[in-house]
Amino acid sequence: MFVFCLAGIVTVEDVMYPPESPMSERVKKALAAMRRDPAWAGFCPDALMSADHEVQRLVALLYQELRGPSESRPAREEEWMLAIHRAALGDARAQTDLDEYGKGKRER
Repeated sequence: MFVFCLAGIVTVEDVMYPPESPMSERVKKALAAMRRDPAWAGFCPDALMSADHEVQRLVALLYQELRGPSESRPAREEEWMLAIHRAALGDARAQTDLDEYGKGKRER
């Protein structure tokens, strides 16, 4: 696939689907969900709603990453955040845990 892309045979438009809604709308929905989430509402101050769009997008993406792909499965954000902290301190097992979280292999 990489060679086809380099040769110009396959383009980004060939493999990417258009999003179901504009990015700004998805960010607004994510921030609204964050404000309703009892575990995360305290991390969504009123100032965030008027912050720069890039800041809002970053917060929305971080929130979605921590919550996981499905709201039906409860996430354990504290474990994920603890793993980030341990990995930053050089804990190899924590880095493995983070890799598993990212691949969806580790139960949250």
